[in-house]
Amino acid sequence: ISLAINESKPIYWIYTNKDKDDHLKHVINVLEKLGYIRGSNESDWDLLWAHDYPFSVIPQLKYTSKHQKINHLPGCGYFTNKVDLSLISSKYMPNSFRIPQDKTSLMEYIEKNPDKKFVQKSNTHRGIVIKKPNDFDFTKEESFVQEFIDKPFLIDGFKFDIGIYTVITSIDPLRVYTYKGDVLFRFCPHKYYPFDAKDTKKYVIEDDYLPIWEVSPLKKYYNNLGFSMKDTFDAYVKSIGKDPQIVWDNVDNAIREVLLKKEESVAGIVKKYGGKANYFELVRFDFIIDEELNVFIMEANMSPNLSSAHFPPNRLLYEQVLFNLFGLVGVGKRTDPALRKS
Repeated sequence: ISLAINESKPIYWIYTNKDKDDHLKHVINVLEKLGYIRGSNESDWDLLWAHDYPFSVIPQLKYTSKHQKINHLPGCGYFTNKVDLSLISSKYMPNSFRIPQDKTSLMEYIEKNPDKKFVQKSNTHRGIVIKKPNDFDFTKEESFVQEFIDKPFLIDGFKFDIGIYTVITSIDPLRVYTYKGDVLFRFCPHKYYPFDAKDTKKYVIEDDYLPIWEVSPLKKYYNNLGFSMKDTFDAYVKSIGKDPQIVWDNVDNAIREVLLKKEESVAGIVKKYGGKANYFELVRFDFIIDEELNVFIMEANMSPNLSSAHFPPNRLLYEQVLFNLFGLVGVGKRTDPALRKS
């Protein structure tokens, strides 16, 4: 008996508003290792990888076939939009006030808490700086004022954030997975103390962040012993007599709480589209930690950075996340036979 084997390769295509797709190098590399070939919107494609939200500009996505997957959920903005996310009532979210709607509540809160600091943010998440109440721009639509966590947990004097790669494979029922292999640590390039609100490099994480392998107390774990970023952090926290598991338990609780609160809103949008099984979402939840190891959500990044151009050692993390993601959602069923032979 001879069995006919279909060796036709699955097809992916890329949607991005950028002129080049260099920032998607690892996505493309991993897909091609899995046997995919690149096509276009005109192809009978199997996977659409959209760096930007595709549903408002590609109306035919309402009519996907069963075999087609898209790396975004319709309505994912309910938790990736920074304004919407900030207004969730949760102990894991710093107090936030939508501008201009919540101006009165904000001013009352400031009057009751004169020693607290605040930042004004928007959906672009650029130009963040601590401001005095008189400097708030109450005319700026789609922005919010958020209480600043002014006693962060520091390592070697540096403030940092933690990025947790999270996959939503279904919204109804809700299924959520966090990548446990590693997490992303990014440090401010200037030491937090002596504090100076004018020096944003002391407290804002930007593209030119300080990587974990350049933080002195962590070098022995990450550089010398080959620990992952997460294991490096855990070893350091244990060395100062604290329990890092408190952080990870609270991180899981925070992600669970946010997505449960947004589940109904997102599900309402997904119902307007095709089959529920066509969509998945990779997001990176960014957290900061205070001195007591309490965690606070800063944002949930749609299409999180997966480019190691700035920090080449991050390549391993990004490709591990992608391989696990594609296996989880049924995209990465096998590697290309030619690659297996080599």
